[in-house]
Amino acid sequence: MAVPAFTQFFPVVFRVLADTQGPLSHRELRQKCIETFHLTQDEIAETIASGQSRLANRIYWVVSYCRMAGLLENAARGYVQLTEDGRRFYGEHGDGITLAMVKECPRFIEHQEASSSESDADESSDSSSTITPEERIAEAVAEYNATLSSELLQEIYNNLSDDAFEKLCVMLLIKMGYGKPELNRDSVTPHSGDGGIDGVVKGDPLGFDSIYLQAKRYAADVTVGPNLIREFVGAMSGKRNGAFITTSRFTQGAIAEAQRNIDKHIVLIDGPKLLKYMIEYGLGVQTVATHAIKKVDAEFFRDEF
Repeated sequence: MAVPAFTQFFPVVFRVLADTQGPLSHRELRQKCIETFHLTQDEIAETIASGQSRLANRIYWVVSYCRMAGLLENAARGYVQLTEDGRRFYGEHGDGITLAMVKECPRFIEHQEASSSESDADESSDSSSTITPEERIAEAVAEYNATLSSELLQEIYNNLSDDAFEKLCVMLLIKMGYGKPELNRDSVTPHSGDGGIDGVVKGDPLGFDSIYLQAKRYAADVTVGPNLIREFVGAMSGKRNGAFITTSRFTQGAIAEAQRNIDKHIVLIDGPKLLKYMIEYGLGVQTVATHAIKKVDAEFFRDEF
């Protein structure tokens, strides 16, 4: 089971606040929701893409929507309660309250008209949505990145030789902070006599903190098995840190083989991880737009005035 859908929190928040004599803190409201839904520790620990608690994020947006509709209000810093309109609203609709009903409140409509005059097609008005606006943004980014990953993979297959792919993997490790460009101008090992090592990323001028690299540009349906991991480990004789990077995937046997070598630190990076890291660290991609997601700074209003 997962944290209930965003829309399921509306009647619960109203019921909890209606049954409470005074205002509730956000922590108390969250605890009441945990008890109502009988959430497990794993469900409570769920997070969204930004790292914020999924539970806290969904309650926050319920409170925000209801506040815009004039149904909830801040009683004090960090405390909320139902307004008189909110109590009447709950009395009329009870546990049948939906996001659509909240958005039909006159004050909510006024608020939206005043704050979103530029938006002719506001997706957040989709009353059937079961996730919060932040989660919708995260889903859209994930969908976009999935397409971007597919395009990146095609570029790797169509435009890079095996040698160029090895260079790409070295560049990625440097982008991720392992070594500096000036120390790694000749990091790709020539194929003749490479001894099973495709590249070395130096972390310091003397090479004490180096990462030894194996890079395999395989088709998606070709898997890397334990034998290739053993060969790589053998080639790393006397060396500790290694990274095996492939465009395909590792078998469970390969993963177990890498973990079995406790005297070495072997990191396996499969195709999906490789593409994810390329996007995250800006290798082979360009930023075409940046959208900052902001929230109210409560400390500003408390400390500056």
